[in-house]
Amino acid sequence: MQNGFVRWFASLLLCFFSSAFCFSEEDWLWEGDTSLVLSMDEPERLVSMSGELTLQVLDRESENPELGTVDLFVIKMDSESFEVACSTPVHAAFHSPESIRENLRCHELELTGDFDKSWLREHLGQTVTLSGYLWHAHTHHHYTPVMMDSDPWFK
Repeated sequence: MQNGFVRWFASLLLCFFSSAFCFSEEDWLWEGDTSLVLSMDEPERLVSMSGELTLQVLDRESENPELGTVDLFVIKMDSESFEVACSTPVHAAFHSPESIRENLRCHELELTGDFDKSWLREHLGQTVTLSGYLWHAHTHHHYTPVMMDSDPWFK
């Protein structure tokens, strides 16, 4: 519930600042490509993604090691899931298919939200298939260009 509110509030702030500074969707999308923009009247699409489940342990902030680390569960997507990631429209589209493909971590998908962490730990290194809702990275804190949450961003 709290994660959903935070994502909703972040999207609201983005919309406010985009309109306040006269930015249109095309201004923040890669070269104006709107092919991955899901209109607000369409429901988010539940997708299944497959690949090897890995764990990335990163510093919360590289300049301040006292903040500790964060565990990121990541799926190294198979080719079919990669195509889904590059073609599924989302409500807050910050990438185009081209910008996803050009990202250094394009074949990786960070899992966010309420996925069962103990289940994920038990299946590290295995090929898994998980269902969820895709969303796009929009800050430098996001590890992969496309992420998957267990809940939709917009309810």
